Amino acid sequence: MSQEISNRRKARVYRSTVVLLSVAAIAAAVLLAGCSSVTSNPQVIVTKAIKAQNSLKSVHVSFDVSMQVSGGTTGSAATSYHGEGDYQSPDRSKLTISAPGGDTEVIGVGDKAYVKKANSNTWAVQTVPQNLSAGASPKDISDYLKYTKNLKLVEQSGASYHIRFTLDVGRYAQHQKSSTGQLPSTAGMEAQMDMWVLKDSFYVERTRMEFHGNFASIGEGNMNMTVQVDFSDFNKPVTIETPK
Repeated sequence: MSQEISNRRKARVYRSTVVLLSVAAIAAAVLLAGCSSVTSNPQVIVTKAIKAQNSLKSVHVSFDVSMQVSGGTTGSAATSYHGEGDYQSPDRSKLTISAPGGDTEVIGVGDKAYVKKANSNTWAVQTVPQNLSAGASPKDISDYLKYTKNLKLVEQSGASYHIRFTLDVGRYAQHQKSSTGQLPSTAGMEAQMDMWVLKDSFYVERTRMEFHGNFASIGEGNMNMTVQVDFSDFNKPVTIETPK
């Protein structure tokens, strides 16, 4: 019975993680839909960045996730994992996700995700929701900024602009309508987002999310989560093939 409860808990935490990861990954792109006229204005910086990002043919991606859950009905838990891979325009990506249980390979082609788990030679295929399609550009949602506040330029010395804002996770997740199963309520929850944009090219080189939420309503207690995504090797030639 305890093992069954643990498995159910892991599934619920996993679904929460998927939503927050999608927020972190997509926010870097869809926030860049802004609008003003002075270079030091953060909305002008992200406007220039979206133009630069849209021209990318490929980019290398590296991300780290750390998560702790405490105060739930089944005790405390902590996990972390690292991901590394490449994106190829317009809709292909290849990632290796390293976790304590081993490495998982994920290849995205259009709306299909090919997954090969640790110690397996078989690729499992699944259809990805349109808004989470592997490698595809997020759909244009002109009202995205309604889900952010406190957008500001934190630092502009050195090679990058550092921008920070607060994201309304609950409203954003509801707007995305992610079909990853029944999700814990995120109403009223917020995440702090930081983004670094290179001055010379306006490519986004890093995004970072800090999230703290309480899921007591489903017995999960408090969740603390940090996600950092780094981008490099802009336009370096890469070819991603569909697994055979």
